[in-house]
Amino acid sequence: SVVYRNGKLWGTQTIFLPSSSPNRSAVQAWEINPTGLVVNQSIRVDDNTATQHYYFPSIAVNVNNDVLLGFSQSSATTFGSCSYSLRLGTYASGTIDSPYLYKAGVAKYFKTYRGFKAIL
Repeated sequence: SVVYRNGKLWGTQTIFLPSSSPNRSAVQAWEINPTGLVVNQSIRVDDNTATQHYYFPSIAVNVNNDVLLGFSQSSATTFGSCSYSLRLGTYASGTIDSPYLYKAGVAKYFKTYRGFKAIL
């Protein structure tokens, strides 16, 4: 997702790390100055132990440049869950609070598509 707030573009994406041989997913956000397309900062929520995986991010930014990243998280032993991280506008560039588990997942997600089944 991308939002325009206070003259800046803020965007999020799911990334896979490390780039050479990925073993986990992480959430990344960018603050971009649209004048000259300059990246002011990037923010990442990642578990470098590859235990937790973060994905499907969303972003909200207020007039104080406080950032709330919402995202899903799961692991080999936990169902898909709802989490978030907060970054106040007063924080040092590129920093964000540790993820907070808002609502733990309670079951597998099972979806039948035309011709195949997926269990997530």
